[in-house]
Amino acid sequence: MAALLTSGFDLRGRISEVYDQEAFRHMLAIERKRARFAKTTILFLSVRITDEAGSGVKISRTIARILFAGLGHCFREVDFVGWLRQGRVAGAVLAQGPVAPGDDVLPRIVERVSHLLSRRVPLAAAQRLDVRVIRLGRGGA
Repeated sequence: MAALLTSGFDLRGRISEVYDQEAFRHMLAIERKRARFAKTTILFLSVRITDEAGSGVKISRTIARILFAGLGHCFREVDFVGWLRQGRVAGAVLAQGPVAPGDDVLPRIVERVSHLLSRRVPLAAAQRLDVRVIRLGRGGA
């Protein structure tokens, strides 16, 4: 079995875990089940870097550290981050309360995360950041 966690990164002055692909997908599945049973939603955020054709590219270890550190500044302690696709697509799961966020919230999250990450990564990567948020659970996918 793969290790549950990859090396930790310094997020908000403390060490936090970044889940590898297997562990992240496992945790995502658990959160989806919780949301379904509680009739709530979760928000799922993905970050990738694309090439000129719009396809995702491998993310270097250096850029990955910057991305995960940046995500750590965007979210709360109850949210978690990791690899949706190891080395290619970073993800974050944002737990929600009983009231689902409005449709206007998702673009604001994308804008905030994109802005923060684009200021941290090298210019070439910043110009090719692809940040998306979808709602899962009640009223979502």
